Amino acid sequence: MKTTFQQFLRPFLFSSLALASVLASCSNDDEDTVAPVPSTGQAQLIHVAPYNKVKFDFLVNDKKLVDVDYGKSTGYKTVDTGSATIKVKNSTSQADVLPGFSQSFEKDKSYSVFIYNPTASTLGSLVTTDDLTTPAAGKANIRFVNTGFDAGAITLTAVGSTPFFTNVAYGTAVAFSPVDAKTYSLEARNSLGVTLATKSNVSFSDGKSYTVVLRGRNSPAVPADEALTLDVIQNK
Repeated sequence: MKTTFQQFLRPFLFSSLALASVLASCSNDDEDTVAPVPSTGQAQLIHVAPYNKVKFDFLVNDKKLVDVDYGKSTGYKTVDTGSATIKVKNSTSQADVLPGFSQSFEKDKSYSVFIYNPTASTLGSLVTTDDLTTPAAGKANIRFVNTGFDAGAITLTAVGSTPFFTNVAYGTAVAFSPVDAKTYSLEARNSLGVTLATKSNVSFSDGKSYTVVLRGRNSPAVPADEALTLDVIQNK
């Protein structure tokens, strides 16, 4: 009987061992499979179009990323890398206010999309790749973007300092540049040396990066929120 019982039991033992081996193999496969980490960058939208003061939706590949009011910036939001279609819509009506355009996003890079008025009746975009490299000790990195409608070329300076950036054309941005990390009173001057906008007590902190933007429009009679204004955005 002992031998007969062993012969009877042996097929079940082999089957159980085979099943255990398969399950163990599946378990190991599950443990070895790691979901890929998406490759991403980051982008922000800055609304500086005084003739279009409605709220905008910022869409990447037809998916809303964020919305923004006039005179505001969204801060950086995560975007997938690769070529993408950018659209800007009126948040209320969902009408396209800017035709879709292509933009390539690279891994670990940062981008700013400025929506401004090339003319009083049109909207345009200015896209920058933002170099957020940490400056040397005691320094801050700043750049200047001129979206002051009808202001002409602008020189950005500070009281008691040499100009930071000179003759920056409308609708353009200059690269980040190091300045001493301290507090300044900023002035935007036109080509005749006339000061068009000021901003006092601007603190540029050690190791940080900032964008100074001239927005609004140069006209003797404009609503207060459309007057030429210097905004300071901390990028990092």
